Amino acid sequence: MKISGTFFWLFVTCAVFSSAIAVAGETLYVSDQLVITLRQGKSTKHKIIKTIKTGTSMELLEKKKDDPYVKVKLGTGEIGYVLDQYTTQETPKSAIISLLEKEVKGHEKKLSQLDVERQKLAADLKALKDEKAQKEEELGSAAAGLDQELKQAKDDLQELTAKYNDLLDKSQKVVQVTDERDSLLKTNTILTSEVDVLRNENSGMKQSGFIKWFLAGGGVFFFGWIIGKVFSGK
Repeated sequence: MKISGTFFWLFVTCAVFSSAIAVAGETLYVSDQLVITLRQGKSTKHKIIKTIKTGTSMELLEKKKDDPYVKVKLGTGEIGYVLDQYTTQETPKSAIISLLEKEVKGHEKKLSQLDVERQKLAADLKALKDEKAQKEEELGSAAAGLDQELKQAKDDLQELTAKYNDLLDKSQKVVQVTDERDSLLKTNTILTSEVDVLRNENSGMKQSGFIKWFLAGGGVFFFGWIIGKVFSGK
């Protein structure tokens, strides 16, 4: 599809015209490495208000077609006219570099603050690690002491248990011995009674035997005496 020459040139004219029109309120910059003048009017005959360098930002207040001057307002408040050919809507490299330098300084400051915080955190972490190690050492010592006390308590418990069992065994033997003693006492009492009976019986038997022997001896003597008399009488 072919585009007519009239339409083509109309399109180019509109594009150029639209690119040449600046919008009020936009920020303009001094282009290149220049020092330009801010004047009270639109000619070199007007008084210079201030000189401004490349990268200085300005607020566009007024711009007319085919007018070499534009009306601007500086960030410091001054209002005047500058040559449009020394302004641009693009941020100059120097301004970009300046902004980047500011950003870099800001980042460096933040990095410095972060480094200080990091060092503080590192110190706090080291302190916590040292405290943790100390606590672990104290807990280890306490655990070792408790283990020793527990072992001693177990040993003492075993010893006491052995003594208790020994005493229990002895107490059972004492009961057994007591029972045996009581039994022996009863047996001894019975035997003592029997011995007394036997002694009494033995005593009676001795007396009876003595009488018998005495009578027997007296009888023998008496009969001997009679026989003697008889034989002596002859």
